[in-house]
Order: sequence, then structure tokens, then C-alpha cells
Amino acid sequence: MKPFRARRILILGLALCLTDAPGLEPKIRSAYLSLAHRFNQDLAGRFPFGSRDKPDASAAGTCAFLRDKAPSVPFLEEALRQERDSVPGLDPAIWFLANIREAAQYLEHYCTAAGRTARVTFLALPERSRGAEQLTNWTMRGRTQRASYPNGFTSFAWNSSDPLVLEWTWAAHSPWRPLSSSRRAWGNATATFSFPGPWAWLRLMNDDAFQSYDSTGALMRFRIPVFQKTDTSRVAHIDTLWARLRLEFQVPATAAFKESGRPKEFPRQAPWLP
Repeated sequence: MKPFRARRILILGLALCLTDAPGLEPKIRSAYLSLAHRFNQDLAGRFPFGSRDKPDASAAGTCAFLRDKAPSVPFLEEALRQERDSVPGLDPAIWFLANIREAAQYLEHYCTAAGRTARVTFLALPERSRGAEQLTNWTMRGRTQRASYPNGFTSFAWNSSDPLVLEWTWAAHSPWRPLSSSRRAWGNATATFSFPGPWAWLRLMNDDAFQSYDSTGALMRFRIPVFQKTDTSRVAHIDTLWARLRLEFQVPATAAFKESGRPKEFPRQAPWLP
């Protein structure tokens, strides 16, 4: 869609909302439309407010939106709930506001100086899994620091704007190797998960290979396809390695990853009022 046409549709939607929402107080209607317009213009469709294959939403733009608009969300949500019986069709807007409220609680740590740096505690938890006994190194690293098992530091400081990289390396003569796919091309003996951008933590949790054992997100499990080679380098067996580890992000309690949890779904677009 051409930019001019998209903007025209956006303005038309705003105009219709301003004239066709009987029963809502003008101040409530105006405040919601201001919030919806800002969200759709600056954040909608960009990760984490879009699918993981979309470009990142600006961290600065996200924080500015939350700083300017999040304080009014609980009031608007309650106001629309009170008008639900007299003004049909408000449920999408109420759902959107509820999810923005949860997202704001979760993303708060990204937007404060105290929350930008977390102490990461990294602990590998080997378990019975195909080829796991022949892993020689588990590594997690940010931009400049790293933690590893069995040799190396177990914690490091991670800035929320830094990438996250997880690597598993097999012994040089192990018959087990990570199995590459059209989506992931891995090295001969190393499986690498790389999560770039300001939302690296969220990209990690949205990856197909990721599973979490509990609601804190600290105890994690990764699915790594592996294959076993024969002496002639032919594939003899294809299986799955479950790599289990504990990651704890220690940040101020008011905005801790493990305290705030993660919203069920970040909103993708702000709906217009009926």
C-alpha cells in the first residue's frame, strides 16, 4: 500500500471515530483515539508488536509511547468497560488497552536507567538426551561479556540493547552434530542461536526451539535437531537434543523479568472505536 493511501485511510478512520461513537464522553473518545493513532503510527506491526519476522520497533519510540500514554491506559480501560452496555462493539478496544497495560508493566525495565543492565546467571543442566554427553561447551554471550559451562564465568552484565547468543559445541570426534535446516545453517560442531536488536530477550522466547519449564522464564529448554554420523560420514540417525539451562536476569524487583512475567500476546494494532 502506498504511504499516501495508507495515511489517508488512517485519517479517514480517525474522522469516522470522532463522529460515530455515540455515548462516549468527548474527552474519553479523544484520549483513546490519540493513543490508538500514536500506537498504529509508531509501533504497530513491528516486533514485538508484530510477528518475529518483522523489523524491530524502535526502543526509544516504544519507551516514549509508554511514557506518554501508559499512565492513561487504566483510566481509559475502566471508562470503556463502564460504557460497554450502552455502546456496543467496545470489546476490541478494551482488549487492546488491557494488553497495552500488561506490555507496559513488562517493558518498564527497558525504559529505566536501572533496568537497562541485568546480571545474568547462567547454569547448564545436562540431562539424558541424544548426544548431550558429548557436548564440550555451553556458552551464552552478550556484546562483550560471556558465561560458559563447564569452564568460565557463570554470570555477566547484560545490557537490554545487546544481542543474546547461545552456543552448544560438541567434541571434535563426536559422531553427533547439529542438523542444519533451511531456517538455520549451523557450523560443523556448533549449534548457535543468535537474537539481535533491542528486543533480543523477547526474540529468544518467541523462537521455535525455545520452551520454558515455568512461568518465571528462568528454567529453559531448547530443542536442537541433531544427527549421528557413521565412519563414512553418512547420516545414520536423526534425533532431537533437549538442551536445558537456567537463565536468571537479576534486575530491580519492580521490573524483574521473573516478577512481571510476559503478556500472553503483545497487541499488533489499535482498533478504532465503533
